[in-house]
Amino acid sequence: MTMETNGLSRQAEGGKERRDARHAVLIPSRMRAGGRPMDVCVRNVSTRGLCVVAPLPPATGTIVELMGPYAPIVGRVKWVGERRFGIEVRGQIDVAALVMFKDRRGPGSSVPAPDTRPVARPAISRQRHESRHIGKFLQFGFIAFLAGCAATFMAQVAYDILSRPAAAIAAGLDPSR
Repeated sequence: MTMETNGLSRQAEGGKERRDARHAVLIPSRMRAGGRPMDVCVRNVSTRGLCVVAPLPPATGTIVELMGPYAPIVGRVKWVGERRFGIEVRGQIDVAALVMFKDRRGPGSSVPAPDTRPVARPAISRQRHESRHIGKFLQFGFIAFLAGCAATFMAQVAYDILSRPAAAIAAGLDPSR
């Protein structure tokens, strides 16, 4: 493991130099990794990832979403230890915003109380709503088309069945034969 001093990182295990400085935090969060959300704790953060502690860490390669008193963070599990695991994100994490939550602890409090207010994501919500609306419209159109085809087929079958006896009667009544 590494030790940080004033935001500067030392070498990681195996002698590799870390790309970004780690910032020690202690932020209770909720994590969703395919199933039901579970309580976790963010232990350190850099611009490209986080170290998280959980009772049952997800497998390497799992996509996870962290939710807490900050905007949701989505990333891929890069490494797993006994109770710790590392999450790598595609973009960049706002480290200053996360460190701010570390510093909001009151006297005698080891961790801040989680903020349970919903996170406003109007652009994503609007896009999801529009996508769902279009999907429902396409689904309705496809089902209506199938129902029309089935009704046409049933009408053709009924016509064929009912027209045979009527044609036989008409042929029997025809005086020109």
